Amino acid sequence: MNQKELSDQLKHIKSVKVDMIDSNQFSVENDLKDYTIKIDCENIVDAQFISSPLNEDCLQIFYSDGGGIIVTPNDFVFNVVQYGLVQVEDLPPMCSIREMVLGFEDYKKNPTPSDDMDNNFGLFYLHYYIIKSAINKGFEIPILNDLYTIAEENGFLLEDSD
Repeated sequence: MNQKELSDQLKHIKSVKVDMIDSNQFSVENDLKDYTIKIDCENIVDAQFISSPLNEDCLQIFYSDGGGIIVTPNDFVFNVVQYGLVQVEDLPPMCSIREMVLGFEDYKKNPTPSDDMDNNFGLFYLHYYIIKSAINKGFEIPILNDLYTIAEENGFLLEDSD
């Protein structure tokens, strides 16, 4: 997709700031503190305006791999993809950065709530796949190191090839 066209669409959304990185990439930030996304226009096939439940303008961006993100004035919504051998049945198909952070803050308080290690392992991977999906969309996710620490402290084997 054309970088200028996409950049202009993003700037139409209240509170969104766009910074050019090079001829094909830019970073996007909004009112959500500490989270930005780096967008590569080569991976974008389309974008369209949608309205939030609060009737705010938002931009839904479609990636060539079939996934996408939604940029709002105060959040980012992204599709969640499972990678690897472990499949988590109750994984939501879409998640917002705010939901991810709030869920992870609760998870950090008690990462092993069950005597069943399989349940604890599944709960870990629920958070892992959501965070990795955000990273694969271009978000910088500062809580990733905390997740790795939880894996190490609780004996969750983690093979991260990315």
